[in-house]
Amino acid sequence: MYNFTLIKLSIFLITGIFFGFYLPVSSFVLISSGGLLFLLFTLSYFQAKARFHQNALFGILVYCLFTYLGFLTVYTHNPNNNPDHYINLQQSSLKDSSNLLVADVVELLKPGLYQDRYILKLRMLDDINTEGSVLLNISRSQVLPKLKIGQRLALYGEMEGIKGNLNPYQFDYSSYMKTLGVYKQLTISPDQFEILPTSEISLFYYAGKLRNKITSSLKKQDFTPDELAVIQALLLGQRQELSSEIQQNYAAAGVIHILAVSGLHVGIILIMLHWLLSFLDRINYGKTLKTIIILLSLWGFALVAGLSPSVVRAVSMFSFVAVGMQLNKRTSILNTLFASLLILLLINPSYIFQVGFQLSYTAVFAIVVFQAPIF
Repeated sequence: MYNFTLIKLSIFLITGIFFGFYLPVSSFVLISSGGLLFLLFTLSYFQAKARFHQNALFGILVYCLFTYLGFLTVYTHNPNNNPDHYINLQQSSLKDSSNLLVADVVELLKPGLYQDRYILKLRMLDDINTEGSVLLNISRSQVLPKLKIGQRLALYGEMEGIKGNLNPYQFDYSSYMKTLGVYKQLTISPDQFEILPTSEISLFYYAGKLRNKITSSLKKQDFTPDELAVIQALLLGQRQELSSEIQQNYAAAGVIHILAVSGLHVGIILIMLHWLLSFLDRINYGKTLKTIIILLSLWGFALVAGLSPSVVRAVSMFSFVAVGMQLNKRTSILNTLFASLLILLLINPSYIFQVGFQLSYTAVFAIVVFQAPIF
């Protein structure tokens, strides 16, 4: 059965997210309105509980509460409300136009024609502790190896705004990067940075190390560069090495989606784990242990695959499916779809502006809703 309540709550949460991005308010207004809304919701809840039925006011307040949650989530993620973010540092507090930065590599982007590109997480800017992400462009060097996730760098250069669209209706890369929380870029040569001995130790760091180890093992096999690039895309979700010709060929064949790790890959992993761990169903608390192992494995794969929108969506959905399988309850794909949508948008509201996230959810929604009548 479909639970249309989840769909309604998702719509109101998304409405609140859009309000949060385009309707700035002060912290006083946000806190006071939130306190009033929570008080009204609590009173309405106990009133409905005393009468053993829900009234219209209670339903309206629930929808208002989710709209407010969407607004609040955007507010907490907005760098303008974070005094430690680098965009809030006064230029007078910095030394000059060129700055000394200490930052960690958190993401590897597809390289350009003449530059390698990375996303950095700032730690320090001219002896000032700071936060925020920047785009790093490094002139390609035949001597220096590519940077790895988790490495800590010391860089010297001038941060500048990311260029927007140069022609009307052209893709606005600057606006897109802002939805990812990246507001500035740094373009340097290989002699303007140094890799520090300390590294950022995190789940992303270990996932990056495991991904690099798998890639190194694959490179030792007798694969051509194009074959290796396709294998990395299929297994690890890493498409940086795919040539334009390969992508065009897959697109012309109508199977470009195969190169993006998504529900197909995660579903196969879930089925394999469910079969391999079936022996745990025969012992005490075995089902609970089996569910925990499956969930950890799925999210571990998501980390190794780089937490792309399609992977996050798929793993979130199949996490609900995995729990339902162990509870012997039939789960609705549409319910799990919107449940995962709610959770992910509460964690990161900027997902709603990412094209991969939008296409991923709309594609699955269309399959679920229209596939049966068409069939």
